[in-house]
This record gives sequence, C-alpha cells and structure tokens, in this order.
Amino acid sequence: MTYTGVGDSFMGGPFPPEFLIVASQDETKVSFTLSGNSQNGKEAGQTYFVTLNKGDVYQVRADNWLSDLTGTYIEGDKDFALFAGTPWSQVPLGCTAMDNLLEQMYPISTWGTRYVASSFFGTSSDLFRIVASVDNTDVRIEGERTFSTKLDAGAYYDFQSSMGSFIESNFPISVSQFITGSNCNGGVGDPSMVILNTVEQIRDTVTLFNSG
Repeated sequence: MTYTGVGDSFMGGPFPPEFLIVASQDETKVSFTLSGNSQNGKEAGQTYFVTLNKGDVYQVRADNWLSDLTGTYIEGDKDFALFAGTPWSQVPLGCTAMDNLLEQMYPISTWGTRYVASSFFGTSSDLFRIVASVDNTDVRIEGERTFSTKLDAGAYYDFQSSMGSFIESNFPISVSQFITGSNCNGGVGDPSMVILNTVEQIRDTVTLFNSG
C-alpha cells in the first residue's frame, strides 16, 4: 500500500513511493512481484528474489514519483516485516500540504471481508484505498452512497467520503485511510495514512490495568 509522491520541491525531491523489507531471521528468502517499474531497471509484472539475514533491510523505490507500487506482492519463507508508503506526498495529487506516508503492512492472513471506516474529526472528507488479495473480489461500499466494484489480485480502488462507511467483500481485502491535504479538506492538517483493522480483528472486550 503506497501512494504517488511529489516531484522537485523545497525538500529536494523527487520523492517516489517505496517499500522496505526487514528480515527477522538469517537466510530469509523473499520474492516480490512488482505492480510498477522500480529504480535500477526492475519491471512491473516481473518477480525478483533476495536473501536477507537478520536485521538486513532491502528497499525498493518506484522509478518515478508519479508511479505507485500499491499491489506489489511480497512473500518470504520466514517471517519478515514490511513497511511501505511515500517519503513526501500530496493526497490526492494537487492538494497543497505535503507529508511523509509510512505504515507497517499487515500480512494477508490478517485481512478481512468487513471494515467500518470512520472519517477523521475536523476534516471535510477522507480518501480510502481498497486492495484485493485475489481475482474476482466483489466489494460493496455503503456510506454517503452505496456502490460496488470488482477487483483482481493486487488491484486497488480509491474513493472519498465525508462520513462513515461500511465496506464488505467476498474475499479478504486491505483498506487504508488517508487524510487529504489541507486545501482539500477544509484547511485542516497535512496528509496522513493509516491501515484499518477488519471487523473480524476487533475485540469486544478490553481489560486495562491502572496502577495509579
């Protein structure tokens, strides 16, 4: 899950989207199939392999700032951590106020078929991105209006909403929520990104300990 970056700016761009693989064990064999071209000549649709030892970090950056690596499929023979985003971005492109977007990705085994999306306080609208894990994924969104879309593996769908939404699918999906840039959401804040938890992952009971 990434987002397009921005070009040259006072921060010294351009800033293409990227992901980072972090190994937790020696001899971790990782493969990744890119959804877009990357720097150093790696091509979309091709699968590449890398072997990492514990603590090693492998970074992949898109070949230009207008690219998007959302939907890249990454798999390893041992547990690893994955971080993705964009070092400097506008959400959506053209909305002033820029910031870095970075989140740790959830493995597909934790994805679900039901999500409740609530707008951030004080913003006029948020942007949501849905990514499918398998082909022929039917997604239904109920909120300001009710509509449906069909996605194949690695494909994504964006929509904006100013109120809460209920998102349901027939196969597991991942959903991220973005705060849009300030001149597109009523003048509040810089863009930000968060990966949403599925309804299946939400606990109905939480115990807190207060030692005070």
